Formats: sequence, C-alpha cells, structure tokens
Amino acid sequence: MSSALARLAGGGAPRGISPAIMSPDDAALIAASDLFDAKWYAARYPDIARLGLTPLEHYLQIGGRVGRDPGPNFDGAHYLKLYYDVRQAGMNALVHYLRFGAAEGRLPRPTDRGPSQLPAADPDAEVELSGALDLNADSPVLQGWLAARGEPGSRRVRVLIDGEGGSYPADIFRADVRARGYGTGHHGFRLTLGAQYLRGQTHNVELYDEESGRLVERRSFAWSRPKQRFRSFDDFLQRSMTESLVNAPFEEPQRRVFSQMDRLADRFAAAALALPERPRISVVMPVYNRAGIVGDAIASVLAQTWPELELVVVNDGSRDTSLEVVRAVDDPRVKIIDLGQNQGHSAARNAGGRAATGEFVAYLDSDNTWDPRYLAAMLGALMEGGADAVYSGFWIWRGDETAPTTMRYGHYHRGALENRNFADLNCFMLRRTLLEKIGGFATELRRFVDHDLVLRAGEEGRMISAPLTLVHYTIGRTDNAVSEDPALTPFRRKVQDRLATRRAAALARAPVALDRPVSAVIPNWRALPDLRDCLAAMEELRVRGDLEVVVVDNDSGPDTREFLRARAAEGRLRLMENEANYGFTYAVNQGARLARPGRDLMILNNDAILARNALRELQRAADTLPDAAITVPRQLLPPYQETIRAHMPEADRTVACDVTLSAHHDNIVDVPMLHDGGPVELRYAPFFAIYLRRDVWNLTGPLDAEQGRHYRSDWLYCDLIRRVHGKRIWYVPAASAVHKVQAATEELRRTRGGGGASFDMMFRKNRWDEATAADLGYRRPVWDLGD
Repeated sequence: MSSALARLAGGGAPRGISPAIMSPDDAALIAASDLFDAKWYAARYPDIARLGLTPLEHYLQIGGRVGRDPGPNFDGAHYLKLYYDVRQAGMNALVHYLRFGAAEGRLPRPTDRGPSQLPAADPDAEVELSGALDLNADSPVLQGWLAARGEPGSRRVRVLIDGEGGSYPADIFRADVRARGYGTGHHGFRLTLGAQYLRGQTHNVELYDEESGRLVERRSFAWSRPKQRFRSFDDFLQRSMTESLVNAPFEEPQRRVFSQMDRLADRFAAAALALPERPRISVVMPVYNRAGIVGDAIASVLAQTWPELELVVVNDGSRDTSLEVVRAVDDPRVKIIDLGQNQGHSAARNAGGRAATGEFVAYLDSDNTWDPRYLAAMLGALMEGGADAVYSGFWIWRGDETAPTTMRYGHYHRGALENRNFADLNCFMLRRTLLEKIGGFATELRRFVDHDLVLRAGEEGRMISAPLTLVHYTIGRTDNAVSEDPALTPFRRKVQDRLATRRAAALARAPVALDRPVSAVIPNWRALPDLRDCLAAMEELRVRGDLEVVVVDNDSGPDTREFLRARAAEGRLRLMENEANYGFTYAVNQGARLARPGRDLMILNNDAILARNALRELQRAADTLPDAAITVPRQLLPPYQETIRAHMPEADRTVACDVTLSAHHDNIVDVPMLHDGGPVELRYAPFFAIYLRRDVWNLTGPLDAEQGRHYRSDWLYCDLIRRVHGKRIWYVPAASAVHKVQAATEELRRTRGGGGASFDMMFRKNRWDEATAADLGYRRPVWDLGD
C-alpha cells in the first residue's frame, strides 16, 4: 500500500478522507482537473439526471466508487482493478490519482505506461520491509521475496497482476536473501502464471505485504508466449526429463502430444480391464476440514471404470461437517476411519494404508479429482511395465477456472526427482507389499511426505513413469492446503537429509571391485585442494591394484608439483609434467599414451569426485549395454551452482543436482515409453568424468587438440563415435560423481595474461597462440575468424 493509504486517521480513513462523504477539497481538486469532464460524464451516464445530482456530485458520491470514468482520459474501472490498496481503502479513484497516484507512477489508463518505481518509504512504518519481484519474460514462473529486518519468520505476500491475485506464503529459502541479513533466508515465493498472462502483453504487477497492506514493488512487465520446445511425442518424452512443465496456451504440437497421451490412457485402461482376474485397488483419502469440496473428490473415485476398488476415507479430526458429508455417501465401496483428533496427513494416510485390503494402493487428496479412466490406466501401465510402482502426470487448475493452465509430467529421471518432486502423490500407485516394505509415510515429516515416499519406493522397488495425464490438481480451492504453511518449509531439508543418509548407507554396502584394471587420466592445473579430494576418492581401488592413476600436470605451481612428485615417488600415481598449460585436450591425449596399454580409460577432471562404486558401475555398463563406447555417471553439481538451471531449468538450486541429462545440451537420444529410471542413450556427454573403452580409443584415435584445445573436443569425439563408428554413449544413473566448483578455471580467469596460457586464448577463443601452434604443427582453420 502507498504511504498515503498506510497512515489511517479519523476512524480509519486515509489521510482524513472519509470513505462515505468526500470533502470540499476533493470536489475542488476534481473540478480543477482536466481529467473530469462534466459534459462528457452527463452524456455518458444519462441515469444521473433521474437522481437530481450534478455530474460532479454524482461522481463524488457514487460514480467514482463504482469505477465510472470521470472523462475520456481516465479509466476509473481499470484504476480500481489495477490497484488493490485503493479498492481496499474505499477511495475515489480519481481523488487517489490526483493526490497520490500520479506522483507514484500509477497508470490512469490501460494504454499508459508509467515509470516502474516504488513509492516513498513510509516514515511511520513500524517494520522495515524489503523485497523484490524477479520477473523473466521467458519464464512462466513469477518469483520474488519479502522479508522484515529483524524478524526471522516468514511473512505472507499478496501478488496482484492487473489488480487481481491472491495471498501466498513467502517461505522458500534464498541464499541471496540470507546473505543480506534477513533471518534464515526463508523469504522467497514462486508462482506459476496462468495462460492469460503469457501472450506478450504488458501487465501491471504489484507486490504487497499481506499483514500491513504496504506496497513493496510495482512493475509494468510483459511475458513472452511460452516456447514449447517439443514437436513430437518422442521429443516430448526426452525433454520432459529436464523440463516437466508445459504451460498454456497450448499449440498444435502440444495438442498432438496430449492426444497421444489420451490414446495411451485408453489403451492401458483396456488392457487392465481385459485381465482374467481383476485385483482390488484401495484408494486412500485423508480429509481435514474439507466439507465443501470432499464430495467432488469422492465422486471422481466412485466414477472410476475400474470396478474392483475400495475408498478408504480417513477423517483426520475435522472440525467442520466433513465427516457428515462422507457418511452421507451411500456406496458400499466407501470405508470410513475416524481418527477422532487431528494427527496429520502422514498418520492419516498410514491409517488408511493399514486398513486397505487391495493388492494395489493409490492416493487422492480431497481437493483434487481423477478422470474416470485413471485407476484402470495406471494399473494397465504398471502391469505392462512389470513394475511395483508407477507415477504419471497431472493438469494444474487454479481455483474455479474452466481450463487448466499447466500440464506437468516428468519422465523418470532419478537425479531430477531427487532434486525436486514432480511425481505427485495424486498420480502415484504402488503395490501394497512395497508400501509395507518401505514402512508407509514418515510421520516425523509434516510436509514433502509424498516426495519422501516416492523416493523410497523407487529405491526399494521397480518404479516406472507412464505418460498419462488423468489427474486434475487444483490450486486455491481451499485455505488449509499444507503446501501453503510457511512453518513447514524446513521439512524439505529433512527429506534431503534422509535421502543422503540412505544413499551413504547404500554406497557403504556397494561392491567396488572391478572386473579388470582401469587407467584414470587426470589433466591438472593448480587447484591442489580439489586434486587431493579427487585422488582420495579413488584410493581404495588404487590399493586393490584395480586402478592406475595418470596425472598430466600443466605447469602448476610449486606446491602442486611437490605434492604430485611425492605421490609419484611413492608409486601412487604416474606423472607427466608439462612446461606450459596446454589445456585439457592435449593433456588427456598425453595421459592416454602414458597409461598402460589395453586398459580402459577413465577421463576425469581434477575437480571431480567419483562415488565409491562409480568405476565398477561404469565398467559393467560399458560391458553390457548395447554397442557401448562411453559410459557416464550422474554429474552432481553442488548447491547454488550458477549453471544448474541452464541444464535443469526447474531445479531447486539449494540442493545438489544431476545435470548429465541436460536441457542446455539437448543430449538425450531416446527413452522407453515406460521408463524405470535406468540407463539412457546420449548424443553427447561432457568429458568431466567418462569411462571410455580402450578398443574404442584405439579405433577412434586421440581427441582433437588442434581444433579443440580446451572445449569442443568432447563434442567432436562423441560425433565420431556415434556417426562414424556406430557406437553409443550411455548415461548410467547407478554411478555418480560430484563436479565441484572449477577453482582452476576461476584462478586462470583472475590471472589473465601469459601468452598461450591466458584465459582468453583457452576459454574464450579456444585457440592456440601462434608460437605454440607452430611448435605442435597445428594450423588455424579458415573458419576460425576474428578475435
């Protein structure tokens, strides 16, 4: 809210202005303004003559409050729609504009574009508020933050677009906000825009503090039409592994894909209904104070085409008439459990799971609904995929809108799913035996319990994804959605902590022995701490004799050389020292020549840390996957890496993220229609950590150091392997490697200069200086022009 509306006086009216009677000063102000035209007003609204009022009297007492225009150059309805604080205060639109709005840059008409500026801070405000809108023309997500100095807790925001919007929790963690000294940093918000805002038109966007009503930021902004990146069903499956959201408006390529998904639903449902024996499916539905909407959810379950079902409704201590609404449903398939008092949705779902008698269990929240084919289609996909669990996609509806704004489906990518959940519980089904094995929902988690359960199901059973969209997920139909409780945000970290604990335990149990020895080739330039970590991660295999480590040092400093020479003297690695920084590619070729012949090669950055079992998994994949030439692990970027979202646009940057499958590289060749999260064929893999068969190296030859001194050579090598030799590159998610921040690159950036070893020559131009090129017998190609 503006400073003018923030200070209340005289029984709550802004700046002494009564919401019922306008002062003589207001009348004089309007009469003197060229925005009020009495003749135009009388002609435009002839009904005022019947009331015996002059145009000015009518506008002051009635017209301005209902949004009538005072003249052709001021749009009263638009002004009230645009500015929530004016509506809330009950002010006459033109009075507000003349006294405050014009100075604050507000818009008198839709076609006008005032400056994007903030109103002056309110000197009487008790709380120091700060915040911002983060708007990206190419993203359908509206982000921002709001925090109060000195208050550690989260606040709620009101976000309005063209005067319409709602209230949201500002509780998402942001490191940049914490760095500014605002509490724990849990002050961000993130909203997905509806299709009506994604058409390239300019909108007025406002951010308010919900508690005080103060306006924090206002901007005029235009979002571009969404770039739908897929044009076929195959393309959609591949791209959905890195980008799960498809936003309206939907164009013909997207409609073709949706049609295919609809036909698949028919096919899977028919296959399930044709089973000679139809297993029972138990549907668990927890309910807490949802009397007004639970009936829709129940009706969608009872309308399922799958006949063998039971609906277990668990009343979690509702204080409204939810239990009475459920009891009024006259259907023998409905089973009611009343917990008596509120125990939380995890306990409620566990109670429903214990009462379930079906061979399969599915879940539906009381504010969502299913397509009638949902259960049959999900069961048909699960059976065809030979799986223990299956998830699909869903449509996102906002409030009472008549069309969905977004479709979300992510083909099974374990790394992406571990980073951020897109397998919603409402589109998830599993065998009851698997549910019992994993122990149900974690009651110590009050939020993100679905994410935790789905991850554990994928670890303990065979889980697949099915490209179906038969779930209608609604936002804004209820005011007690758990996702809107800011106090529950810390449980996101608890889910990640639980995942890390399970992963560490699994790695400790994992076998590491190789079927045959391997030579690891590590090009190096400075970054001694990273190099130490890289070598330490492989020490167990080196001791066993399964691993030879070859380091090619590109003229690092004295400390690094001393460390490497000591290790070489102890027989712990083989070392080649260069007198200049020749870059990554040349050093890899040197290392491969130095390595013992006949051994497969593990090419590794000096800032890559292999997981304990990674070499074994990569080697076995290279021996068993069809036509394998190169196998690559998950490339885990640590939290807050700037490049995470270039590869995974929807990633949570506060969590480590696997970026081997990359939207930036567009490197996925093909995936099965029902995918279990296993190996995926790639067209390209960055050579930060790759396993390369020696026979392929002998066939293809060394990397192209002449035209790819530091980068590009991995692309060229991948193309040769695939197109010339007919071999394949495989992503192996069972293996992983952490790719740390590239300290060596940043150090070289800070120490520019040095001729051929400079940052510009190596990283920006990817080129050899003339003297070094002459020594190596390299030529500069005619297409490598300019600086």
